[in-house]
Amino acid sequence: MSIGVVVTLPEPAASRVRALQRALGVVEELSPPHITLLSVDASRPDLCRTAEERWTEVRDHVARAARAVEPFTVALGEARTFAPLSPVAYLSVTEGEAPLAELARLVSSGPLAHTPAFEYVPHVTLVYPGTDEELEHAVSRGREFDESFPVDTIGLYRQLPSGRWEHREEIPLGNSPQTSQRAQAASRPGEGSERQAFPPQ
Repeated sequence: MSIGVVVTLPEPAASRVRALQRALGVVEELSPPHITLLSVDASRPDLCRTAEERWTEVRDHVARAARAVEPFTVALGEARTFAPLSPVAYLSVTEGEAPLAELARLVSSGPLAHTPAFEYVPHVTLVYPGTDEELEHAVSRGREFDESFPVDTIGLYRQLPSGRWEHREEIPLGNSPQTSQRAQAASRPGEGSERQAFPPQ
């Protein structure tokens, strides 16, 4: 079972990112704009087995990680690229890097412990995969991007046999009653519909 733990961008930030992606020729929206904290896929069969066989433990582990970090603000800035390591153009995070990195560290421990292939860099993917020209164009078009938003929950997803991703729930950060109420509202039945698979960044 593949799972994903992400910060999903709220409005109007999400619409601004989608508009920039469309301007870059990204027509197919495989996922809502997001910042990945953890993505476990078929490249890590050991963790996939853990998620499938110990789902409740994994969910509780993610919830404990979320409670350890208080709500914070994320600001997105200029577009950059991971080339030549990876053909990805992305929006950089200019505020909120520390709590995002801490969340990524915490969720990647315990039953989901592993050694990441790369150092964690929080970001919002714009183009993947892209040619050198497409990446350069994305960096140019996104040079002056500027958007900020509050983060008080993280989303937990798991992959279905169809290959789509199912939103399981929004888990509140910290111990604020307000964030718990918003997380419960976001996870009500009927709002956890299937979503297409996340890119692997």
